[in-house]
Amino acid sequence: MRVDALHPVSHILTLAQKAGAVLLANDDFSEVTVRSDKEDLLEELVLIGVYSRLAQFQTVLVHASLVEIPEVGGLIFVGSSGVGKTTQAMLWATLRGAMIINGDKVFLGLREDMPGEVWAYGSPWKGNSPYRENRRVPLRGIVALVRREDKYIRRLSELEVLSAYVPRVFMPGWDPRLTERVMDTLDAMLPMVPVFEMSCNIDEVAVCMVEEALSGKEMTT
Repeated sequence: MRVDALHPVSHILTLAQKAGAVLLANDDFSEVTVRSDKEDLLEELVLIGVYSRLAQFQTVLVHASLVEIPEVGGLIFVGSSGVGKTTQAMLWATLRGAMIINGDKVFLGLREDMPGEVWAYGSPWKGNSPYRENRRVPLRGIVALVRREDKYIRRLSELEVLSAYVPRVFMPGWDPRLTERVMDTLDAMLPMVPVFEMSCNIDEVAVCMVEEALSGKEMTT
């Protein structure tokens, strides 16, 4: 993506008028200019520019933690803030030698040369997490974390996925065309990767529950 202040402007997005945070872009977001006096807003504008471009190539951005499990593939944890996404990722790193690729923002994409696979990519945007590896991995599962008294894991139905997982996907509401692209990409992705809901403690039982679910079994304790 080329950054150039001289390109024709089709999109003008003001993130924070008082802070002077502005994004200017051409029609397909292949040329973008971002301006801000604050570093955090500048990073957010850059992310918007990058995502706007990638969304046109069957890619979505998810608020999630991503781990790479040896000899298995990628696993992402989604859920509300504070539910324990990074904590679960750290369990896998400690107990199973998994690599934590990112703890906050993960790109998921489809590739024409690898049909039937969803790929998970680390990103430079890590939020409060220290993890941001420049790495990609085939995605094997999505775990939506919840806090309940009973401990369980179960695969979600298509309708349940819409409420438990899709809200964790960032929608590019600044451009209706991009939002439509993202929804089309999600429709293509969801049949390829199982989505589970899990309530658990922070211990090895949680790891075992996910392992069982990925193997086709589900556990309740």
